[in-house]
Amino acid sequence: MTTLALPMVFSGYWLHAHGEGGGEDFDLVMERDEDNLPMLGGRHVTGLLRVALRRAEAWNWFDKKSRGVDALLLGQRSGAGSQDGTDTAPGCLAVGNATVSEGLRAAVEKEPSLRSEFFSRVASTAIDARRGVAKPKQLRAIEAAMPLRLYSYLDFDDAARRLWCGRDTIELARLEEAKKLWRGWVATAWPAFDEAGAKRTRGFGRLAYTALDDGRHGPAGRAA
Repeated sequence: MTTLALPMVFSGYWLHAHGEGGGEDFDLVMERDEDNLPMLGGRHVTGLLRVALRRAEAWNWFDKKSRGVDALLLGQRSGAGSQDGTDTAPGCLAVGNATVSEGLRAAVEKEPSLRSEFFSRVASTAIDARRGVAKPKQLRAIEAAMPLRLYSYLDFDDAARRLWCGRDTIELARLEEAKKLWRGWVATAWPAFDEAGAKRTRGFGRLAYTALDDGRHGPAGRAA
């Protein structure tokens, strides 16, 4: 099986903004998918998965033969950067956006008014430390998503990596190893994946630990 579903369970408010404000109402607004539902971009998930794999290696969760799996699975820049991109080693995993389940999406399709229940306005203000009162003109509001379970799909595809390896027998052998072990590597590192999204230092985006599953409850079009 070449696909693995990553279930991501947010235990509180979380935010994945697209960099634009919402006029007078919000300083930041949520990123949405094609059905106007909350989502977490695949590039963001890729970065967090890389952090989790590196943590697992630093904490000796992998054996010595499995060092550097983040670069093998997700790619790596080998130098300062060239204009044609030849210094970049491609990875073996394609990481999809994290989106709501097929069942939840179907429920919203039947009852569109449910869509607004996924979002909440969260306001905050800066406090004058000396006087203990709110500073003037410091009220901020963001559009955050409610606690929710998302799924991101990982697909193993080593075609680009094989092309990059050429006839390097050592790298080709590593690819064969990755094909057999990548699911176990991701599962081992998964407990280190504990937060996602923006404003994580402010308490947003906390993830509850959830065991990996077979993806049967994943996004529409990818369910078994």
